[in-house]
Amino acid sequence: EIWMAKELKKYKPKNVKNWRSVANSLWEFAVKKKLASVTVVAQTEAPYVPRNEKIDVMIWADIVAVREAFPGTPMGRLNSLATLLACRCGLRESEVIALRWSEVMWDTGWLRVIEGHVRGKTKLPKGKKGRITPMPDIVKVALKAHFETTPFNESDDLVIAHPVDGSELNASALNE
Repeated sequence: EIWMAKELKKYKPKNVKNWRSVANSLWEFAVKKKLASVTVVAQTEAPYVPRNEKIDVMIWADIVAVREAFPGTPMGRLNSLATLLACRCGLRESEVIALRWSEVMWDTGWLRVIEGHVRGKTKLPKGKKGRITPMPDIVKVALKAHFETTPFNESDDLVIAHPVDGSELNASALNE
């Protein structure tokens, strides 16, 4: 506690809280290896870190600029569509990768988000339960155009499928 009080005079509370967390992990490891009998850091109180309520939202012009920056290659077009799904429908990267055509509800204008793809495994999305999210018209038009041009448009096919074999993309392929 004395150490944290001293560090709080020089550094932001978030930094000190993170350092405390690392120290706690080290002490837990020491207890596990029987090098210490108690985790002394766990007995201290973490510094209060005020929440940052400021949320930056991309305006439509920003989204368009990002999408237009992708090359006109098959992978570039997939990245553009993935960006649109993330920005306008609120899908996480893992959810974009796992989205299947069967989850696109064309008639009602909704997307079912029931899976995520993380580190080579398909599982429940963050929060351990699915959700339904609105599909704005701009997304619906882009998805329809993609649906009509991709060879991978069967019900069980991935929406953002690898352009050559229809397999799941890994996150690094999208991030590249």
